[in-house]
Amino acid sequence: MINSEVQRFRLYVIGDNPASRRAKFNFEKITRDLFNNQAVLEVIDIKQNPNMAEDNHIVAVPTLVRLSPHPCVKIIGDLTDIPTLRAFFGV
Repeated sequence: MINSEVQRFRLYVIGDNPASRRAKFNFEKITRDLFNNQAVLEVIDIKQNPNMAEDNHIVAVPTLVRLSPHPCVKIIGDLTDIPTLRAFFGV
């Protein structure tokens, strides 16, 4: 486990397509062990809320954003690239 602080994330997706489902599944899989179920994920479907993606400068989906702890960091993709994920999560 990384630390006991609740980690907050936002995942931007477009609909319920395979990449969106993979990103959600992979997020849950990796954070279950890393954060001991102390990770909070908010999923934003940009088909339903395009302004939120525009306001937050989201240019591709799926995009995962770490909201806290700061600094805010983004990663693009379906979260299958393990080396990139390890760097993103700081492990």
